[in-house]
Amino acid sequence: MSSEITYPDFNLDIPKIGYILAVKRGKKDVVGSGIEKVQLQKGYRPQDACYTHVEILSGGPDSMRIMPPKSKPINIEKFYRGRYVKILKLEHEDFRIYRYKIAVLYNMLCNTKYDKMGILAFLLPFFKQNPKHFFCSEGVTDSIRKVYPEFLDNIPSDKVFPATIVCSEEVGVYWEGEIPSEY
Repeated sequence: MSSEITYPDFNLDIPKIGYILAVKRGKKDVVGSGIEKVQLQKGYRPQDACYTHVEILSGGPDSMRIMPPKSKPINIEKFYRGRYVKILKLEHEDFRIYRYKIAVLYNMLCNTKYDKMGILAFLLPFFKQNPKHFFCSEGVTDSIRKVYPEFLDNIPSDKVFPATIVCSEEVGVYWEGEIPSEY
């Protein structure tokens, strides 16, 4: 008997505002491959370490992606077509009230530049992060902490990996699967 959960086919009612999108590394994703390797070295399980990007959803097909050189709005149906994702929901009892605020805070944060040095600091410890710029998991963490200050046990946000969020007991999987290629 299999304990695997079966989710409905992907549709635009699934990605809700304020939920977290975790994206599995693509086959030809060189940077993602490096992030996955470092996450494995840090002790994350392979099923969590393979998630190398996170962002907070704006609802429906809309999202903001913290990416170089500057964050930009994307359509997840098009941008992540054919990619395996998890949509995560914070497990706080009042999250349904605060999910809109978290999304607004995240979108405001996305007006900053991408932290290229931060991603290099993830991969190579002798690089230092720019505290005025953000990368994906840091942006997600800082936005959520505006509402839930204790999120992720106060791990410094520049030390939070995508896998840290994916495997946290503070989030639950709302939906997972591949975003269809044929849209």
